[in-house]
Amino acid sequence: MSAIALGIFFLLATGSFAYLDNKEKYLGDGVYETTENYSEDEYDVTTGKRDDKGRWHGAITITSYGSSFFGWSKEEVNMVNGKRHGKSKNTVPQFNGDPFVYYTCYNMGETVECEE
Repeated sequence: MSAIALGIFFLLATGSFAYLDNKEKYLGDGVYETTENYSEDEYDVTTGKRDDKGRWHGAITITSYGSSFFGWSKEEVNMVNGKRHGKSKNTVPQFNGDPFVYYTCYNMGETVECEE
């Protein structure tokens, strides 16, 4: 009897975490949009194409919501086999309205120094 009560309690408790459900949409022309939730107010939306194994591949945009003081940040990066590869453009909003842009370089997922 207590096992049944525990099971019901678990189902009711996890139902309150519905915002943690990750979602994926096919936008057409090989482009997908995935929403990955971390909490009720923090989530990432990743948009781009995938390879035949379902890994991100090509030009990918990752917009993070709720993770910064201004509520969002954006990364535009090339991916190969699901790993960042090349120069990543990162955009973060600022108080004066002009976004702060910085770059990070990757070699198959490893951060490397950017070449001129």
